[in-house]
Amino acid sequence: MKKCGPRLAGTEGTKIARDLVKNLYEESCDSVRVEEFDVRPNSFLGLIKYSAIVFIISSIMTYFNLIILAAIGFFIAFFMILSQTFLYWEIFDRLFTERQGFNVIGTIEPEHEVKQQIIVSGHHDAPYAFHLLEKTPKLYGILIISANLSILSSVLLSGWWTLSLLFNGNDPSSSSIIRIFLIFAFIPILPFLVFITNTVSPGAGDNMISTVITAKTALIFGQRKKSQKEALQNTRLIVASFDAEEAGLRGARAYVQKNLNSLHTIPTYVFNMDSIYEAKNLKLFNRDLNSTVRLSDIMIKNCQSVATNLGYDIKAIPMPFGGGATDAAEFGKEGIHATTLIGLSTSFIRHEIHYHTQYDTVDKIEPEAVKVALELLFNFISQMDNDILMID
Repeated sequence: MKKCGPRLAGTEGTKIARDLVKNLYEESCDSVRVEEFDVRPNSFLGLIKYSAIVFIISSIMTYFNLIILAAIGFFIAFFMILSQTFLYWEIFDRLFTERQGFNVIGTIEPEHEVKQQIIVSGHHDAPYAFHLLEKTPKLYGILIISANLSILSSVLLSGWWTLSLLFNGNDPSSSSIIRIFLIFAFIPILPFLVFITNTVSPGAGDNMISTVITAKTALIFGQRKKSQKEALQNTRLIVASFDAEEAGLRGARAYVQKNLNSLHTIPTYVFNMDSIYEAKNLKLFNRDLNSTVRLSDIMIKNCQSVATNLGYDIKAIPMPFGGGATDAAEFGKEGIHATTLIGLSTSFIRHEIHYHTQYDTVDKIEPEAVKVALELLFNFISQMDNDILMID
């Protein structure tokens, strides 16, 4: 991390990280490649500020009784947030500067015919620190939900008012109350103006530790192959460190699009990791991308079976709506078996949050959490290769 410096997608830091990860993978893998892709990293969170500005202008229009124009503005702000920040679409990407992203992919081939492949993944880019997470972690969930409810309510109320004007020729009976609400609806949106800081998070737990775990996994199975003892027989192991996860999963998306044919031709299982901080908070996602993408139930059940045999109780939960997404979502959207192991609290009110802050340093990562993740990974891969686990 010290060698890389700030690791925003498309910057010098991620180029250095690319080279370091590539060197790590080359120590253990049969082959290593870097897949480049185009990314506009500021399009993802950078749009939040502009949506807030559009929303505030719409509230001002309501004050001057420009209801139809205000309704259009409220809808535009809503669509910007929904499409770019909640659904991770790329509609507005071309408004931002294009840069290069780099996925690092290492492969260990089995001793015999490839019957399946397991992808173990993390991401090496880091985000800007979030103002709200740093200053008011306890209120973060409340503030985000309040802002989103204000946006949605404003769209619905201004839309209803507009329809009344267009089809009935007059204001709705409750227009005075609606008008007051719409004028002041911008107040919960104000934090969106300063949502991100100019400081880049160190990104130790989110998510350099996961990339390190992928490298350690490759080292374990690479050494087994070199020693010709207990090498993988029919399972191709792929370790992947994606770029631009913090820019809206653009790295994983580029990888899936580029390799889609092989991902479907060969039975593929994706074990993604993100934010491995605490052993007590290790969980598997069964839904991703703000709970809009279903992940692999059967893969999760098998991972839980492995964990239980190791003495660990790992629950399966959906990604909370408003919580964002992990790289597993890009595989899940294509019907590929995938899940994400996380290791942080997903409670609505949290007293302390490390990810996406300047406090995301190595000392926040519990060694026990890393140990459990490695044990789970090693046994899952080994048992899959030995046909102990049955996945249809």
